[in-house]
Amino acid sequence: MQEYLIVGGGIYGTCIARWLLETEGLTHDDITIIDPHDELLASFEGKAAACGMEYLRSPYVQHIGTKSFGMRKYAEEHGRIDELVSTHGNPRRPSVGLFFDYARRVIEENGLEAMHHQARATDICRDSGHLVVETDAGNHHGERVVLAIGHGGAYDVPEWAADLPDEAPVHHVWEEGYDESRVKSYDGETYVIGGGITAGQVALDLGDAGVEVTLLSRSSLQVEAIECDPQWIGWSYIQDHLHRLPSGSAARQRLVNDERFDGTVPPYLMDDLREAEEEGLLTREIGEVRTARDTEGRIVLSLENGSVRTNVQVVLATGFADIRTHPLVERITAIPCLTIGDEGMPVLDDETLEWIPADGYSGSNVYVVGALATSVIGPFAYNIAGAKRAAERLVDDDNGQ
Repeated sequence: MQEYLIVGGGIYGTCIARWLLETEGLTHDDITIIDPHDELLASFEGKAAACGMEYLRSPYVQHIGTKSFGMRKYAEEHGRIDELVSTHGNPRRPSVGLFFDYARRVIEENGLEAMHHQARATDICRDSGHLVVETDAGNHHGERVVLAIGHGGAYDVPEWAADLPDEAPVHHVWEEGYDESRVKSYDGETYVIGGGITAGQVALDLGDAGVEVTLLSRSSLQVEAIECDPQWIGWSYIQDHLHRLPSGSAARQRLVNDERFDGTVPPYLMDDLREAEEEGLLTREIGEVRTARDTEGRIVLSLENGSVRTNVQVVLATGFADIRTHPLVERITAIPCLTIGDEGMPVLDDETLEWIPADGYSGSNVYVVGALATSVIGPFAYNIAGAKRAAERLVDDDNGQ
């Protein structure tokens, strides 16, 4: 039986595994990372490629290693310091290539891939006082479980697109089978639907490839350097402003939602979009789709203002579905021994991230990070900064046991 079973091999799970190895004296035999992809971070890397991301929005100090300046040192050693760029006076950001090359270096040097069990977790239960993670490739037993899952491949599809036939030229940039080459080979106009950073990056990537592309957003693009006020990275700020509200309360979730700059684009991307528009590489349009229909492999869009767009293909950059609809989350939140908050989210210990057991039950030994931990980690819980903050809390908790 192992000390830790980490469900999820993305940024959260990989970062936490790295921290546990370095700071807790655990060995590779003590930890298993359960993830369905071929390699750790594969899902994140695939999404970055799909949307044409060239540089991360996060600064270079945010990565899966334990040393803040580890990526910078790596860049200096490999003659790649020019891949750390700064715009509008903001901290330097790494190129996507540099970020993943450094991440692979961390994974290789610490043998993290050896702890990776390629499988999809389907349930978590108890057996004789320990935890069992059931998967589609066998069960794993452990003392503690860390839920480090993303959105499970579930993405947000507008109602007007949900009933279109499967063969219709409508693609979501986050869907498993998103085929960039197929999208770029379409012989008509492409409408990218969305108003955030992903939509902007997709539109730029298609425009640079010579695709006739229009970026359609509900309102004018909103510009923000990062996803929320940087003060939310500090643990004392989180304690003073978030933890003063009752655990599991709707008030906490509202505060997090209000503080996040969702659906925004960073200044450097806004500059690129304006330049591309001036050069005729793309068009920006404000509007909202009312209906869509497929006509022999081409889409007809009817907008709320009464105008119609014909013979187009559509790329949706409309974000992910609610994390609470993840199949594993739906199963776990139905377990009566775990406390669920007002918004259907886990109620977690503010210091340790342990899922608080219901009255009459002992400690759950289930720890939660990522999008399910926003009520404790705050607005950055979704991001790389939140993964590092969560790892610190888990390590502090383990030291106290």
